[in-house]
Amino acid sequence: MKKMILGIMTSALFVLTSCDPFEPAPNPYVIYNNGVWMINEGGFGQNNGSITVYSGGVRYADPFLEVNGAPAGDILQRVVKEGNVYITVNNGGNKVVVGDASSLKVKYEIVALDYPRDVAVSGDFLYIAQGAMGGKVGKYNLSNGAWVSDVAVGNGPERLLVVNNQLWVANSGGWLTDNTISVIDLTTFQVTATLYTGDRPSDLVYEAQSGRVFALGSGETLYDGNWNVIGHTMATLSGFESDLSSFGQIQVGADGDHPRFMDVLNGEILVANGGLDAYTNTSDLICNDCITGSFYSVDADEAGNVWLTSVPDYVSNSNVYQFNWNNRALKKSYQGGIATHSVIVP
Repeated sequence: MKKMILGIMTSALFVLTSCDPFEPAPNPYVIYNNGVWMINEGGFGQNNGSITVYSGGVRYADPFLEVNGAPAGDILQRVVKEGNVYITVNNGGNKVVVGDASSLKVKYEIVALDYPRDVAVSGDFLYIAQGAMGGKVGKYNLSNGAWVSDVAVGNGPERLLVVNNQLWVANSGGWLTDNTISVIDLTTFQVTATLYTGDRPSDLVYEAQSGRVFALGSGETLYDGNWNVIGHTMATLSGFESDLSSFGQIQVGADGDHPRFMDVLNGEILVANGGLDAYTNTSDLICNDCITGSFYSVDADEAGNVWLTSVPDYVSNSNVYQFNWNNRALKKSYQGGIATHSVIVP
């Protein structure tokens, strides 16, 4: 509870403020865009998705809530930053929110979406992956959120990636199943190719040194008629050349592993699969458990750091770890929010 006392002393107005020292009040002088953002999904149905920001050595637990007077939403599925603009995907609330990244103030919302899962920006437009079953990608004006067009893709589009004026869409299956990538030409906004991966592709990265796109297939959990687990399909790493041809697919981890997140750093593909695994840009294994632990997601930054999040329990705050990738040394530990699943570094 914040209390404010106003008083007059020697003709000057002074303000005394009392608040929780670990959760500072909104500060108009804080530029949140300069901080490290930790994206917290929150618990299902709890409407407690959040963005935790570390800026100037201070942890701001939920500045979005403080600034806007409302939480970031029920299941904060994805956050993307483009310059001084941020876009959040509120899966449970079926909306996308666009705001100012420096202040975190909301500019506008795109509402009544169909199970949104990811967003990408290219030029003056933003693209939203939607659909728990048969999927589509919606095209909207970035300036005001006005709808432009839709294009049908596979089941449960999960992750979007813009490469060479193409929008790659990982069709993860949603409430059904899928093992494809839809490639959309952004000039015509039409699907020009359908590529095949392992089951349930959940993440996409572009590796600049080779010019290749890699798709992480998290694999399928198989059930009987009573929802008892009876088996698994393997997790996979699939690679594609710039001409959309495939140069191969390998298994990731052991049978029963279902990694969801990866990133790329200095030509190496990093996969969070319990510990952190690494592959070359020719899909050769560099090491299993290059960094040991029980990790949920991985993000890499240009300074050579990898950011790893702990496996969430969807009740308590997640731990976030910053490692130096060159020597695998832990640099610092942080506290995220509930179910932290990605880190954005300025």
